[in-house]
Parts: sequence; C-alpha cells; structure tokens
Amino acid sequence: MADISLRFSEPVAQTQSLMQEPDTEIKCGLHIQDFILYCLKCQEKICTKCLDTNHLLHPVVPLNSVNKLDFKTSLQKEIEKSLEDIRIRESMVQSKIGRDLTKHKIALRNDIINIRDSLREDFDDFFNNMLSCIRSDWNLFEVHEQLSKETSKFSKEILEKLG
Repeated sequence: MADISLRFSEPVAQTQSLMQEPDTEIKCGLHIQDFILYCLKCQEKICTKCLDTNHLLHPVVPLNSVNKLDFKTSLQKEIEKSLEDIRIRESMVQSKIGRDLTKHKIALRNDIINIRDSLREDFDDFFNNMLSCIRSDWNLFEVHEQLSKETSKFSKEILEKLG
C-alpha cells in the first residue's frame, strides 16, 4: 500500500507546488482568455474555451479555490475507495473461481468415472473372451485326452486280436 500512496503523492505534490508559484501566466495562449479554472485531471490552468474543447468531461475547480483544496485527503479517499472496490471484486472473483473449480472438479470426476466404467467393460469383455478361449482349449485338451485313451484302447484291442 505504501507503493500506491507514493505513486499518487507525486502528482499531488506537483499540483500543490504549481499552485503555490506566483501566477506568471494569466491568459490562455491558445484562446487569449483569462485562466479561471484548474483542470484536476490534466493539472493545468484553463480558460472557459479550453473547458468546452479539450477538457469537456474533466473535473475542474475555480482557479482561486485550488489552494484551498486538500488534494492529499481527496486522493487518499479515492485510493481507499478504489482499494475497497478491489477487495469487493477480489471477493467476487474468488467466489467465481471457487464455483468454477467445483464445476471443473465435478466434470473431471464424472469423466474419470466414465473412463473407469469403460475400462471395466473392456476388461470384462477381455476376461470373458480369455475365459471362453480357456474353456475351448480345456475342451480340446479333454477331447485330445479322450482320443488318446480311445486310441490306446483301440491299439490294445487290435494287438490282442492280432496276437
């Protein structure tokens, strides 16, 4: 916060020092009219025609009251108001980030669940296919074993009949 106040105190000091200097210029060089106003935004003396042209929406005060203005207090109030606005907006942004993060977490969780379910289905399909293959292989093994026994039995019968 010290950095902000230092940054804003320089223009205040410049404005106050400018206004404490003796008035060397009393007429506007552009419009040849007396300076009667002070533009707070541009920090310069202006005439009424300057107000209508270059300083139309700028905050201005009568030139004779500039020395009575407390720029430091005014700027400090503006800074405090700006900081309060920043705090409010920060709170709103943090709330929005929290809500968005919660939505993102939910979406991510749902995606993970969908992926998990898909993997389970893929695994179940793979497992069932493997089980089916094993059963087929087991049946072939049993058939092979049965054929071996039958062949052996048949061979013995033939040998007995021949021999």
